[in-house]
Amino acid sequence: MKTMKKVLALVLAVALTIGCVVVFANAEALTTYEGSVVTYTLETNDADGYVKPGDSFTVTLKMQTNFYTGVQGREAILYTSGVLADVTAANIEKNTVANYYSNVTINPNLNTNAMPTAYRTGYKGVYVTRVGTAGSAPVVYEDATPVYTVTFTVPDTATDGSTVTFLMPRESVASDTVTGRSVLIAQRVINNDSTADGTSDVAKDYAETVNLPEPLVITVGEPAPTVDKSALQTAIETLPTVGQDEATSASWAAYADALAAAQNVYADANATQDEVDAAALALTNATNAVTRLGNCDYTALDNAIDAYEALNLDNYTPNSVTASDVTAKYNDAKAVTRGMLNDEAGVNQTAITNAATALTNAINALVAKADKSALEAAIGVAQGKEEAAYTPNSWAEADLANAITAAQAVYNDANATADEVSGAITDLDTAVGKLVLKADKTALNAAIGTAPAVAEAEATSASWAAYQDALSAAQNVAADDNASQ
Repeated sequence: MKTMKKVLALVLAVALTIGCVVVFANAEALTTYEGSVVTYTLETNDADGYVKPGDSFTVTLKMQTNFYTGVQGREAILYTSGVLADVTAANIEKNTVANYYSNVTINPNLNTNAMPTAYRTGYKGVYVTRVGTAGSAPVVYEDATPVYTVTFTVPDTATDGSTVTFLMPRESVASDTVTGRSVLIAQRVINNDSTADGTSDVAKDYAETVNLPEPLVITVGEPAPTVDKSALQTAIETLPTVGQDEATSASWAAYADALAAAQNVYADANATQDEVDAAALALTNATNAVTRLGNCDYTALDNAIDAYEALNLDNYTPNSVTASDVTAKYNDAKAVTRGMLNDEAGVNQTAITNAATALTNAINALVAKADKSALEAAIGVAQGKEEAAYTPNSWAEADLANAITAAQAVYNDANATADEVSGAITDLDTAVGKLVLKADKTALNAAIGTAPAVAEAEATSASWAAYQDALSAAQNVAADDNASQ
């Protein structure tokens, strides 16, 4: 037999609705007690509400009051129905506390006019009168005090599934009418001037309010197997180590499905242990299987940032620095959130990749400033040319002044490209290459100034004519500023 106690508390609130005085023997007059309460409690040593044929168990009736119960006390009747064996005096242990009196009467049928009509057949009972007061001493029982304990036995012939119901129905003071509730308290005010039908002037002064609990039911047979849901509860309360925002959608969906299934099993009063264990295992596995999203790849972004930070923008043309917007792209790259997870939609990785690509493209769009040292040298050479040293025709054709101006413009252009610088050098070299130095006519003039050794008179006409032609041609060349060397 189980030793744990099942408690059924039956509470009766008795309010005194009109002024009255209750007189106890050898006591002064007591005024009305408004809000007076009597509490009856049924306790059983049967923990699970199931008994086997041949088993015995006990039911104890207790009473607690916050007012004097009166010289004659109250009536309390324990009603039972079903298959229990008859109770004898040997089955009843009465209270023996000082100033407490219980007069126990065994009534197998309860078929008397003092009993509620609805319970005169089909029930057995222990009829207890004058509960709560001994002799002339008025007592208040502030703690629940046992009235009696009854040992009941289930016959060997009892059928599994049959039930025994314990009730304490209320009996109206002036009639046999039952209120219609399934469980009521049997309570009557008893004093020395009670009439034969149980009514009294004192009793009629009480307005009774009853708080009614459910009946106590004992079932013959074995209780349904106990299903232990503690492991399932633990599994339900155990959260994944990865939150939903950080988990893969598939693993989180599997966990959510397993959680919903586990909660349904937990709420199912008819779930078997196998079902409970399976749900707990499935949920535990799903919880442990929740997978964290992978980290995003920042390699390309880091490389682009490193490349920018290694640059000296002064080495690039201003136009290309401005057009590429490379500094803004660098700032955008630096502003990208770190430690992002690679969400399945690819939003985070796309943002990282786009920032890396934008910065890389901007860096690639930069145009390095050209090396102008050769151009500077070429300009210096060209500027060193003097017009007097060159033939007028070649000087005019070279147009060296304009060539130098054009080359200087390229040299002064901060955005000039290497090709433009190279072109300026080529143009300047071409112009310089067109210059022709004036011829050295010293020997020519000397030849012109040297007369023949033979005078014209002494010379043959043919030789002198040849000399005159040569002299004329030499004089023409000597006079020609564009004559080449």
